[in-house]
Amino acid sequence: MSLKSMLLQLDEAWYWLKCRLWRRYNVIYIKSLPPTWTDRDMVMLHAAFQVLSDFVEKEEGHFYEDVYTLYEASGVLDALRREDEWRTIRELYHWWQKRKLTPGSNFEDTEQLHRLMNVRTLLWT
Repeated sequence: MSLKSMLLQLDEAWYWLKCRLWRRYNVIYIKSLPPTWTDRDMVMLHAAFQVLSDFVEKEEGHFYEDVYTLYEASGVLDALRREDEWRTIRELYHWWQKRKLTPGSNFEDTEQLHRLMNVRTLLWT
């Protein structure tokens, strides 16, 4: 085994250890729920929309209010074709900001969760 491959393995092990102990990338902190028992259907809804909220609020440079800005910034040709999907992300985010303040109003929850699942592939960083 070469020194380079040993250093690479050591670097990967250190990264894994940091993620396991300090920076838990696979943990979702659901701000809209109390730290008490919540039925799993509500956990699923709030977790999915927390992921969306984190994406919109924290992933600067990856969420564009204007799809044309994305097109100009990255030259991604299919950005124009995805305009409806980006609009859906914005609509869902704004809907969730209002919805999370009114517990118990779940008349659109399932429909909105379906919409979020349809655009989930855009939530990458």
